[in-house]
Amino acid sequence: MVDTAKINDWLQNIGMSDELTMQEAVAWEFHLGAEMTLFENNHQQYEMGFLSEEHWQRNVTELKCKFELPLNRQMMENWFYRESFMNVIDEIVDHVGENITGCWNPSWSLPLTE
Repeated sequence: MVDTAKINDWLQNIGMSDELTMQEAVAWEFHLGAEMTLFENNHQQYEMGFLSEEHWQRNVTELKCKFELPLNRQMMENWFYRESFMNVIDEIVDHVGENITGCWNPSWSLPLTE
């Protein structure tokens, strides 16, 4: 379960004064879980040749943006997916740790290309 105190401390550290309620935190976690299931499905389809390189790279760009949020990385610490997808996630998290772009900030738009 998500620790709302940690979430709210993090939100304040990035300049957002609103606090999440427990219901909002749970909704965030469920939404992230649904998105990750979709990304894993897309990765498997990509590996099997059913998704184009371009389509998968858009997914990678979205994942990089998603994992710039420390909260999303924290929520996923005890989640497990297929090994090949977890390898992709590990690479992305390692990459993001060194390359923060701020793409998750609502005042920015998600880059369509890298």
